[in-house]
Amino acid sequence: MVCGLLHDMGRFEQLRRWDTFKDAESMSHAALGVEVLFGENPADAPAVTSIRDFIDDPAEDELIRASIAYHSDFRLPAQLDERTRSFCDIVRDGDKIDIMRTIADSTVDTILKVDEDAFVASRFSAPTLAAFDEHRCVARDERNEPADYLVGLICFMFELVYPTSRALAREQGDIYRLLDAPFGITRPFIDPTTQATWSRLKDELRRWLASA
Repeated sequence: MVCGLLHDMGRFEQLRRWDTFKDAESMSHAALGVEVLFGENPADAPAVTSIRDFIDDPAEDELIRASIAYHSDFRLPAQLDERTRSFCDIVRDGDKIDIMRTIADSTVDTILKVDEDAFVASRFSAPTLAAFDEHRCVARDERNEPADYLVGLICFMFELVYPTSRALAREQGDIYRLLDAPFGITRPFIDPTTQATWSRLKDELRRWLASA
């Protein structure tokens, strides 16, 4: 429970320092969370809170540290022991599901800092579509257009580790809201090819979710 509760602790410090929630415009919020909670850079991040405010026993510090540090990484390190990997996978699954809710309730201007016209006029880049077809997350350097960010979000579903996580994503339904009206936008993409591609992606992901 502590791992899930604290995994995004770095977001608060990220907003305080840089007035943004974007890692690309500041630093990894996961690494920042570790820094704040474990007092690894007290000169830069005064420990207004710390891990000891949440749990007295330090026995699980390394597991908690790993769960926070790796929750937003593209891939987990290969050398993790089985127990630590399991906890990391649980936190990562929960983070992806929570992101679906946040995005489904947000506007494209809030998330991408572009207006609706720019979003529906954008296209999908080839590397982003390749990631979808490979059923994997999209790397940051594979996203070039605003529409690519949408594909990156729905690809989170492919990498949910636990069947319970996939069932929860279906039950909550936020992924379907994102498919039907991304960022609350109901009009289609302007380019007919882009719109046809989006229809294909939506249908494929719906089929995958139904069978996962």
